[in-house]
Amino acid sequence: MRGDPIFIAEWLVKEYETHNPIDIAKARGRIVTPRNYIKQRGMSHYCLGLYFIEFNSNLSEPGQIASTAHELGHTEIHGDLLKKLGDVGLKQGEYFDLTDPTEKEANIFTAHLIVDKILLKDLLYDSRSIVDCAKILYTYVPFIKIVAQDMQKKGLISKYIDLYVDPRFMSKLDDDFFFE
Repeated sequence: MRGDPIFIAEWLVKEYETHNPIDIAKARGRIVTPRNYIKQRGMSHYCLGLYFIEFNSNLSEPGQIASTAHELGHTEIHGDLLKKLGDVGLKQGEYFDLTDPTEKEANIFTAHLIVDKILLKDLLYDSRSIVDCAKILYTYVPFIKIVAQDMQKKGLISKYIDLYVDPRFMSKLDDDFFFE
């Protein structure tokens, strides 16, 4: 599957009836493995006809979810690139940057895969802050902002919210950044 990261993420959530990237990845035949990385958040690669997704087992649970979703995004959107790279793959930490088009697409995919838009819309309608939404949805503030930006563009939410996202936010994610 190649194409628009938002469409693909939304289709996967609908198809598999979950926002859990590990469950979706396994259902799609991806080999998902925790690794004890020091700096790297995750990696995806293609070898022997299979897509592999690795996430850093030292990350917090939201970090592991984000890393797995990001790498799933690469397998879904950039599978041809992964096939060319082979076992070298794409490593988070080296390329996890919204200024790079490949990484930007994977980050947008991640946000739209893991954030429940119906719940987010309800929370924003109830005047919850972006930080409150991140806490309730157990994810990082930038993912909430990415989805809220798209919802504002589509007219699904009307109130003004500061939705600036630092292009290099993924390189900074840790538990202190969790609630921004």
